[in-house]
Amino acid sequence: MPSDQPWRFWITGGLAAVMAAAAQADARTDNARTRVSRYGPRETLQRIELLARDHGLPLFAKLAPRGAARDGEWLLVLGSDAEHTPVLQAAPGAPLELPLTVRVAERGERGTEVHILRSGEWLAEQDEVPPEVAAQLQALPAVVDAAIG
Repeated sequence: MPSDQPWRFWITGGLAAVMAAAAQADARTDNARTRVSRYGPRETLQRIELLARDHGLPLFAKLAPRGAARDGEWLLVLGSDAEHTPVLQAAPGAPLELPLTVRVAERGERGTEVHILRSGEWLAEQDEVPPEVAAQLQALPAVVDAAIG
């Protein structure tokens, strides 16, 4: 991520923007922190969703990303409230990112991997992000750790 202001940041209530961002998401994890859950994918998803909701991060959408195996990979898009989620575009032409998103993927013998975008940490430090959204972005890694620990 660049060290200056994002090119575009907004909070959306539109599922179309979320679907566009999810369609641009792929399985690369170079911009993500990875954890391994001791639970299967479905239980991992349920645990993250429940604990996130308890911490003020309601479910906005649950999606199977493009090219994902049938039941093996999911995007859990959390909201800044029940009807909105932040969206980031780092530069013109860059893919849209959903910084309150958790990717859960079955990896066979490696267990269930959980990925959190690093852009959420960077975005939380930017001036134009509302303080309550910054707090949610900063809290997401701890919520995931508590859910899968």
